[in-house]
Amino acid sequence: MRRSLLAYLEDINLALSDLEAFMYNKSLAEYKADRLLQAAVERKFTIIGEAFARIEQHFPGDRERIADVRAIVAFRNLLIHQYETVDLEEVFNIVRGPMPQLKTQINAWILELDPSAAS
Repeated sequence: MRRSLLAYLEDINLALSDLEAFMYNKSLAEYKADRLLQAAVERKFTIIGEAFARIEQHFPGDRERIADVRAIVAFRNLLIHQYETVDLEEVFNIVRGPMPQLKTQINAWILELDPSAAS
């Protein structure tokens, strides 16, 4: 059974919220030293990438909403298929850089689809 667009967006939003919580006040050195944290962060990024891949597949007209959707899916593929090449500093910088803007975009999209989500 195919899930709704809203369900995928909520998965992405939850993963982004978890990433914020996991990485709150963490330095790059702390991130590099904590293998459990690295695994948790990478898992959340794979969920985000897979959810976007499914949005592309099932809701192709909506993929334009997020400018970097192809890069997000490609990053998921890197984490899954080329795990040995993952650059920890790059992952850390994604959390600190574009992730907050993505969260804002996803929250706005969720509110468009479900105005009651604002409560």
